[in-house]
Amino acid sequence: MTIFLSQEYVKQDVGELALIFWVLRRLPPAEEPEMTQKAKTESKARPGTRLRGALAEAYDSRGDLKSILWLHYSPTAREDVVFRSQLEYLHFLQIEWDSRIASINYRPQKRVARVAGEVLGTIVDAEITLHSGEIIWREVKYKADLEAGAANRANLQLLIQLQAARDENVRHEVVTEEQLYRSPMALRNAHRAMAWLAGARHFVLTDAESQVLCLLRRLKAFEFGHVLKMDDPKLSALLGAAVLNLARRGRIHSDLDAHPFSGRTRFYLGDDDGN
Repeated sequence: MTIFLSQEYVKQDVGELALIFWVLRRLPPAEEPEMTQKAKTESKARPGTRLRGALAEAYDSRGDLKSILWLHYSPTAREDVVFRSQLEYLHFLQIEWDSRIASINYRPQKRVARVAGEVLGTIVDAEITLHSGEIIWREVKYKADLEAGAANRANLQLLIQLQAARDENVRHEVVTEEQLYRSPMALRNAHRAMAWLAGARHFVLTDAESQVLCLLRRLKAFEFGHVLKMDDPKLSALLGAAVLNLARRGRIHSDLDAHPFSGRTRFYLGDDDGN
């Protein structure tokens, strides 16, 4: 992705841009980005083969019915995930940018079924583990679908809670479009930002993230467009992905909740100083 800045924009911010270049020149030289072992293995397979493999189960589960499938890379789960509805995809955007979450299992059906039975295994869409150690069985449903089956839901909900209570850290949650649509700006920005993270999926971002944190400790804040104008164009995209990954995990802060994602998006350190 290339962000074009107007001549007026560059003139207004030439002082800040020069300061960023001055700081970057004094940072340790960046090493060639390292590919993950999984990426080295995946690179040997043809893209079409990988795509068919990822979608095969979802295609088969539809039977003779027609529906749109969504396929996206999850930075948290570190794998491609298939979603069967727009609602599931929006839920994916929300939880991928929730800094409280340590890990996500988007295919928990078999595990949940072993713990709580086949009926519960079919309705849980994601198993979320928080940094606190608490586990959430998340069900994603349209409100109309819940209301249509309200008579049976009460007994099912009670069954879920009783089964989940066997594991003291597990709780069940139902998310509908009402909760997801409360933050349209955050979802829109997450949708755009996830493309950067998916593009960097085959690289280790540790060094780039260290550079970003070092830069922020010196400057206190910067705009996304300025970070992309590093001296080495080959590394600018990875540096941009590193910025977004740190923001996604809550290690740095931004104005993404209030303004559209662009070259003007500001990132800054929080109270924890990025540690």
